[in-house]
Amino acid sequence: MAFSRREMTPTHGQIQKAVVDYLRWNGWFVYPNRQSAISHKGISDLTAVRKGRVLWIEIKKPGDGQSKDQIKFQQDIEARGGQYLIAKRIEDVEVYIIEEVRNENRN
Repeated sequence: MAFSRREMTPTHGQIQKAVVDYLRWNGWFVYPNRQSAISHKGISDLTAVRKGRVLWIEIKKPGDGQSKDQIKFQQDIEARGGQYLIAKRIEDVEVYIIEEVRNENRN
């Protein structure tokens, strides 16, 4: 049976679950953010915390981009020294974690 490219592309929920599972397995406290009337417009999908570091994670399916509000939120976080990651696949998070471990080992 042949599969179309669309059937093989993971959903937003599948990517998010894989990211959450991977981060938790690596010792991160992870929670989802929900957009509401009182939240910051464009808030990231996830927030992860480990060893005093806070990482804001926006989940995107391959080919999808950020909204204007999401770009503004990212800029606001980074302007204040925060860390922000766009994860379109689990490998994006793995690369971040590898760099994080390298930085920890240097100190």
